[in-house]
Amino acid sequence: MIEYTPTPLPTGVYAQKPGQPSMPSAPPRVVIADLTTGLRLIAGLPADFPQKALLGIRHILDCLAEQPPDIGVYLDVLEQVRVSLYPCCEALGERYRDSSLPLRERDEEIFRHVMETLRAMGKAYEYCVQALLHDRSAYDEQARARKLALALYRVIYYSCAILCEHYAARQEMPVGLWQQINQHYALAEEHGLAQRVVPEPIREENQDVCPATAYLAFLLIEIANPYNYSLNDQRTIRHLAWRWASLVSIRPVDSLEDAPAFVIDLKEDKGLHQPRNGMVSDSAWHPDIAFLAEKIRETQAQLANGAAPEQLGLGAISATRARRLLGKLLTPWSLLSSPRRFRRFAAKGEARVTLGFEPMYTAIANNTFRQPDSAGRKSSITPLDSDLLPPSEVAHHDFIFDIWDVIDYSVNGFRLCRPIAGQQIAYSQLIAVSSQGGTRYQLGKVSWLIQDNEKDCLNLGVSMLPGNPQGVAVRSLAPRNELEPYAPAFRLSPLSPEGEAMLVLPTGTFAASRGLSLVCDEKILRINLQKIVQRGLDFEVASYLAVETT
Repeated sequence: MIEYTPTPLPTGVYAQKPGQPSMPSAPPRVVIADLTTGLRLIAGLPADFPQKALLGIRHILDCLAEQPPDIGVYLDVLEQVRVSLYPCCEALGERYRDSSLPLRERDEEIFRHVMETLRAMGKAYEYCVQALLHDRSAYDEQARARKLALALYRVIYYSCAILCEHYAARQEMPVGLWQQINQHYALAEEHGLAQRVVPEPIREENQDVCPATAYLAFLLIEIANPYNYSLNDQRTIRHLAWRWASLVSIRPVDSLEDAPAFVIDLKEDKGLHQPRNGMVSDSAWHPDIAFLAEKIRETQAQLANGAAPEQLGLGAISATRARRLLGKLLTPWSLLSSPRRFRRFAAKGEARVTLGFEPMYTAIANNTFRQPDSAGRKSSITPLDSDLLPPSEVAHHDFIFDIWDVIDYSVNGFRLCRPIAGQQIAYSQLIAVSSQGGTRYQLGKVSWLIQDNEKDCLNLGVSMLPGNPQGVAVRSLAPRNELEPYAPAFRLSPLSPEGEAMLVLPTGTFAASRGLSLVCDEKILRINLQKIVQRGLDFEVASYLAVETT
């Protein structure tokens, strides 16, 4: 039988605030012997205050664990608790999902308590699984199978919910999570319940679910590598994974004629992986994704022919974004190895990373950003004499940077690592990087980001922007008033004589054909923005056309 140990909740994050309903910090335990008692406790949860409601849910779970009622009552109460838990997690999740890292202390504590509550829900359903497996006298076989399938599905669901929240918060996965998911799916297969349909009232999609649905949906989510995607794209990936999980089947490897390239070992703590040295164990299974790959290609063709994403069940996203996302998902969801565009090289050394347009301007231009001459003839931005003031001194006095260890690099980027302590940094943010002790900074975009609390470090992937950056200043040609300041920006040099230069602008600057005043090389140019090339969290890359020089 599963032993459930209630986890004490600190009161710092959930301290009483003015206007919030009062709740004792340590409420007395209640014996929940019937559903009526459980419903009364659930009805008392302060729905408008999710932090307090989470405390109440933990209290209910502790009461159930200390004096477990009849297994039917236990399951019924849990089914009602989860309806209240879902909106709490959604509300509190806004504090830590896709936030800058490292998480602020308060947000990290909220994340930890949401994870502890999800884990407690999984443990509660796990208790029900063990009780139903060990006591066959309470129900006939049909009723017992129905309840066991429900409990197994919920255990898998809550283990995978923890997995998804770690992706959304860009946190490293806890050890043992996939082993728990694999073990309970193996139980579902062993008892012939993997395809047994169970109710799922809190999912938006009106579709049948079963233990296999949850297992395969989250397997698809994992192999898509959500750390590489924005939070909105992660949500779309989850939506598609649940919707299309029924197109994937799974069977033991020993039923296949040839050993597959990818397997799932139901006794290991990992999802889909390549067998070691081509050897597979008796507990290895293999997913068949032929129908899923066909579905993706069919959907891509329908989008190309003008079908709306919502009509195809892709959710409320644009056709452009849907095509881009499906193009990126086709390779992993076809179980094809994604070849690297550029070879990576291991490296030892340090890189300096700075954030924010003005600090990055200082790093790249070797001078603090100043407003150009208001007379409109020359820029007052004059580079510092590097003979008089070394770049290292400029770095120390004019902008803040963090030191990162270089793990490896390629033609178009780096993998970096640093201790958690330091400046906050976010997915898709613009950064300036100077590597291997150099003094020249290049611009890059954060392509993935993971906080690993066990190793006390941040891991970062950087995709460099093509072209050498030059610090410039931009302002609207039709400013709201004459005192409207210029903003720092960057010009990226063309990669070839036939290429065109690009501008890296603060978010919100771009509009098609918008006129800007551009201060570059001590000249003031009138330009028109042409088209957007790339967008990030705080920047836009756009092409432009020079209209007039003064």
